[in-house]
Amino acid sequence: MSKPQILVVEDDAVSGMYLKTVLEDYGYDVPAVASSLDEVIACLPKIHPDLVLMDIVLRGAGDGIDAAGSIAATRDVPVIFLTAHTDEEMVGRARMTGPYGFLVKPVNVSELHIAIEFALYRHRMESMLRRSEELYRGIVENMPLMICRYLPGDATITFVNEEFCQFFNVDRDKVIGQSILEISPFAENASIIRSFLSRSGDERTVSYEHSLSTPGGERWLRCTEQAILDERGAVVECQSICQDITERRRIEMALAESEEKFRHLFELSADGQLLFVDRKIVDCNSAALQLFRAGSKEQLIGKKPDELSPPFQPDGSASRDRVNEIFDFVYELESLSFEWAHRSLDGRDVPVDVTATVIMIGGRQVVHAVLKDITVRKLAQSALRRSEKQYRVLVETMSDGMVQVGDGGVVTFVNDRFCEMVERPKKEILGSPVTDFIDEDDREKFRRAAFTKKQIRKSQYEITLRTVSGENVYTIVSLRSVQESQWRPSGIVAVFTDITDRRYLERQVLEISMKEQQRIGRDLHDDLGQILTGTGFLCESLVKKLANQSLPEAEDARAVSALINEAKDHTRLLSRGLSPVEVDSGGIIDALERLVRSVENMFAVTCRLEYDPELNINDSIVETQFHYIVQESVNNAIKHGRARRITVRLKKKDGQVHLAVKDDGVGIPSDIELPKGMGLRIMQYRANAIGASITIRNNRGKGAVVSCVWNR
Repeated sequence: MSKPQILVVEDDAVSGMYLKTVLEDYGYDVPAVASSLDEVIACLPKIHPDLVLMDIVLRGAGDGIDAAGSIAATRDVPVIFLTAHTDEEMVGRARMTGPYGFLVKPVNVSELHIAIEFALYRHRMESMLRRSEELYRGIVENMPLMICRYLPGDATITFVNEEFCQFFNVDRDKVIGQSILEISPFAENASIIRSFLSRSGDERTVSYEHSLSTPGGERWLRCTEQAILDERGAVVECQSICQDITERRRIEMALAESEEKFRHLFELSADGQLLFVDRKIVDCNSAALQLFRAGSKEQLIGKKPDELSPPFQPDGSASRDRVNEIFDFVYELESLSFEWAHRSLDGRDVPVDVTATVIMIGGRQVVHAVLKDITVRKLAQSALRRSEKQYRVLVETMSDGMVQVGDGGVVTFVNDRFCEMVERPKKEILGSPVTDFIDEDDREKFRRAAFTKKQIRKSQYEITLRTVSGENVYTIVSLRSVQESQWRPSGIVAVFTDITDRRYLERQVLEISMKEQQRIGRDLHDDLGQILTGTGFLCESLVKKLANQSLPEAEDARAVSALINEAKDHTRLLSRGLSPVEVDSGGIIDALERLVRSVENMFAVTCRLEYDPELNINDSIVETQFHYIVQESVNNAIKHGRARRITVRLKKKDGQVHLAVKDDGVGIPSDIELPKGMGLRIMQYRANAIGASITIRNNRGKGAVVSCVWNR
């Protein structure tokens, strides 16, 4: 604890040093000794004395009384005067400064010590009292209560706080001195106040509530009149404390209305409702009576939930133990929802969905339970589980691979057949992008079909899967959207049908068919063509003979010869159509050049062939199918697209053969479904048969483009 600091003001330097020594011996700190008014004024900003020991006679202008007045004007510091003069005028001047002591020189050091201690104590108590009064006044002025004090006799007001003035819209200076009975609501309750003023003994407090009409509407006040007694028990003043309870009254009225509505809803609710106190039923509604097959409330009131339940719940737990656990949770969490199996009074088990909530009624904790019969839902869930089990068995045993893909293209479900197709276990597939198991050449096609459309069309696509060993598995994939809601898809389901064996058989059948066509074409050319040629020569010889003899049958012979020549031309065309591409005689390039020339001559359009001179396919089946695709594309461009210029391109790029047929016609009508119209399905089939991909689209400018890409 720090030592009290004392400033010594003494005109005599020797006396000042003596006082400093004495005070320090008593344990005080003397930071300075001043001898004039100017020195006092100069010291004060530097030190903070707890007390000033002031000599009245000082050096220079002014005396100690003037110095004390200067100190009192700026600081709250107690002053004790020391003087050898005791005339009345000086004492009167000193009294005006409010000193804490007045000692006459020569001073006894013991008396000086006592005077200092009493002065410091008195100043400390007065400071605490002032702070307490300031705190009290601050509380009274700022608390949300209207406070008024008045005299017990005529009820004259002696004090009002700011809240009182604002609430009752009165001026503090004007209202003090008036009778409290002249102010509403006290005027309306004058009889209560007068009765209060006439009381004696311990009944010196009275409270009442009163409504008050204000410009802002009706307000409610709770007023408490209290008597303030002196030490003899006599009433010296009365105090009125008023509190605005308008909001409380509104809440009470709303609560009463809410309780009425609750009772109305409680009784008329379609769901069973129970009220529990101490874990026993104290009330129930009519729906609860129907749920438990009870004839009256008396059959349920007083029972515990486990008494209206089977011994064990569906999960195997004992009903009595579970009831106690649930009530503990409800009281802790204040609200809890759970499923429960009840047993009605006629022995029927009833599954219910229970929502239990702790509410306060009449100051007591009450558990309000709402019971919703979920028998129908349970039956539906059971049926759904059976259906899901059947569906899972069906999916797992189906001969096609199935994959469910979620957001981001990640696999969320896969069946055993798909795992066999890609030769991977489920744990490697689940959580991986589905495109990881698709051949690189088909990944972009799968993404466009599955992820770039808001609504997936019910179409099939040929997609090649890649096994761990690097083998290709050729499949037809069917895509369907999985709808999370009516507007938002949550993923897709892809079903992969393995057509690897079918592709092999189709190529074998195609190869056999082409060989048979070539054989028939050669037979037509070599056998029937030679016969028709020989017959034609004989017929021409017959025509000459008949003409030399001037016989009329010569004209008939000429007609027969013309028909034979026409038959020879048709036979040649049939032979060429059955085998349009001859590998040994130039292959696909020669065949396409003949086709282009034929189109220009037959349809009077511009048809050009652009090809890579180094291109060499060396596969008669692929070349033949390319020829048929070009032929079908050109026919469609002329017949349906009304094209006037057609370009056929055959190029080699990145190890692939690219075939494109581009025209300047009207393009593909928007109402045509590409896989079905205009012979396009046949072109799709031919491309699939040789393992090529084909796309048919409108050109950016005008016309259409048929593109076919074959991996060598």
